[in-house]
Amino acid sequence: MKRKLSLLMVLMMVLTLIPAMPSFAATANRVDRVVSVTSDGDLTTGNTPKLLIDADDKSDIATGQVFRVELGDGAEWDTTAYPSTPDTALTVQNTGSATAKRISDKRLEITLGNVNKTSIVEIPMSVKFDGAPEGAQKVKVVALNSGVTAGEYTYATVGAGEVTMKVDSKVKISRSGNKTVDFIIDEVAVGSFDNGEDYSLKLPKDFSWGTVTVTGAATGAVSATDNRVLNVDVTSADDAKLQSIYVTAQITPSRDAKFGDVTMTVTKGEISPSSLVIAEYVDYIGTITVDKVLDVVSGKDEDKLYTAKIKIEEPVAATLLQNRFIEFSFNKDNASFEDEEMLKLTRKAGNGVLELDASSSKALVGTALAATAEVETTVDGKLVDSHQFDVKVTTGSTTATKYELEIPFVVSALYEGDVVLTVEGAGVEKQDVVIAKAKKPVTIEIDKNSSADLKIGLQKQTAPDIIITETEAGALSEDTIYTIANRYTENNIIWKDAKIEVIEGDLELDADDSDISANDKGVDIAVETKSTKASKIKISGVEVTLDRTVPYGPFEVNFNFGITGKEYNNLSSRVERKAYFNVVTPAPGDQNATTTFTMDSTTYTMIINGQPQQMTMDVAPFIQDNRAMLPIKYVADAIGAKVNYDSMSRVATFTKDATVAALYLDSNILYVNGTPVTMDTKPVISNGRAMVPVIYVAQAFGFQYGTDLVYDAATRAVTIFPVAK
Repeated sequence: MKRKLSLLMVLMMVLTLIPAMPSFAATANRVDRVVSVTSDGDLTTGNTPKLLIDADDKSDIATGQVFRVELGDGAEWDTTAYPSTPDTALTVQNTGSATAKRISDKRLEITLGNVNKTSIVEIPMSVKFDGAPEGAQKVKVVALNSGVTAGEYTYATVGAGEVTMKVDSKVKISRSGNKTVDFIIDEVAVGSFDNGEDYSLKLPKDFSWGTVTVTGAATGAVSATDNRVLNVDVTSADDAKLQSIYVTAQITPSRDAKFGDVTMTVTKGEISPSSLVIAEYVDYIGTITVDKVLDVVSGKDEDKLYTAKIKIEEPVAATLLQNRFIEFSFNKDNASFEDEEMLKLTRKAGNGVLELDASSSKALVGTALAATAEVETTVDGKLVDSHQFDVKVTTGSTTATKYELEIPFVVSALYEGDVVLTVEGAGVEKQDVVIAKAKKPVTIEIDKNSSADLKIGLQKQTAPDIIITETEAGALSEDTIYTIANRYTENNIIWKDAKIEVIEGDLELDADDSDISANDKGVDIAVETKSTKASKIKISGVEVTLDRTVPYGPFEVNFNFGITGKEYNNLSSRVERKAYFNVVTPAPGDQNATTTFTMDSTTYTMIINGQPQQMTMDVAPFIQDNRAMLPIKYVADAIGAKVNYDSMSRVATFTKDATVAALYLDSNILYVNGTPVTMDTKPVISNGRAMVPVIYVAQAFGFQYGTDLVYDAATRAVTIFPVAK
């Protein structure tokens, strides 16, 4: 019994510590909408928002409670809606009543009648503004003795400017005057338009308004005394909502009008901006079309193999502008005019005169004729601006003119896709004309079933087979030598005893010229007779020797199966660059050497089977943060690990037996089988080589400092001894 009494006493003490809950819950207050106004406008008609005090089935509002609503700077309660006496009856949704009493210009006191938890009190924001600042206008609710939530609520926004205008798009117009332009004049705030207010909009010299339609809050008419002026008269202003004026008009240039932007200026009334570009005068627009989109093979350069036929047409006479230039250009890295061929321009209809111009800085040399002109694409055997030229409109037409332009061209072996000719000028709108669709002459496949990893320093290693497949019959040109070459010629990868054969199709190779390249840096493939059936070439039996200058990782070769790079400065003969195999260090057990590196020297010593050998690196080791920094490939050689360096992610990964160690350049964390090890220095790039602290890499693979790895401070040399497996 005593124990029960003790527990009861403790419970009562705990209950006394719990704070008392309030006797009422809060209301959900909101404004039904936010309106835009001017700094001197008012909210006394149909545009009046309402402040709603919503009991929301939660609030304990009750009869007789009083709360207050207050306005901010520049705002006053409308005395008509809220006189000093009598009190104003308010609308209460669902049930109940309420009254509002204006106790000052900025304050109302609201007294609640027989309300309950379903009541929603409506307080119209009947407000007048006098120099109100720009930005949000808020009403403040003060709870006083009521269950109403206190807070501030935005009910209006005072605009920065009163009237603006804009155009959706800049229309191109011509002398015909049959194009219309559309623009809009908008209120920024309710009440910006006033009935009887006029706006005058003026065009530049030598332009005039044609047929004009004005709708919305105004009417409009072109001035009888000056047809450059459009007068807009506001006739139906509405203080209860935002309004707009919509204008659709024809603009007609005179004979002397200048080409370019047409800017309309506000000469009467306040509109922002005060001027607006609403059109561009381009006269008539000449058309450029291609007779046929050709299917072409990249990298081929055979006489007159590919010729694009371009049509230059005037829809009506005088479309093309006299003494101006139509400019033609290729992307200089994708395509070029064919060497030692002729550009040809032929008039097909009309009496306008175009010529392949020789005076323009972009033009090819040559003399133009009135009806037909041919221009050679070379001077002294060298291409002149091989990717661009001009056609000059020498004489304007009185009857619509049509010309045909023949352009012999070649495509870079490296490019595949749409061949685009960019054309612009002299009344021709800038446009990209697709003249051809290019595909590469061959596809390259590396045999994935062959060995992908070749080792530094080993002789006659078997490399993967290569399959070269023509994308169509005749894709490779006859009497042409194609090459597969090391990407970097200074890397001494030596090809031996490659077998080159056609395994499918009827392509014929020249056996005497298809062989290892003269400098032993790749393979030459000599085509004697081109195919009539798409053919396949197989290169097999490649035996490779890698010396120690070859970088670890993917070894890339260039497949040069185009000839466009030989005569064209910006074009390439390379079809593709692919990784042929992966260069790795000798596996553990492939070598058993003691290696000594001397700081700041590119010469190092390897003692293999008791025989010292002097070796040379392409970068010298050095001391950083009291740690010996060595190139990753030589560290891997010395400890008998494989290494792979990814230049994109800047990660060097060493592997040996079941251990994997990874270093991120610019980070002092070494991950050994996923476990982070903090180093006291970071890997860096030196002379293009990744340098790492050798002590940490060696220790990751079980090398012990002082026994397996020794640093001699006197000679500044690091010696790494082999560790038995």
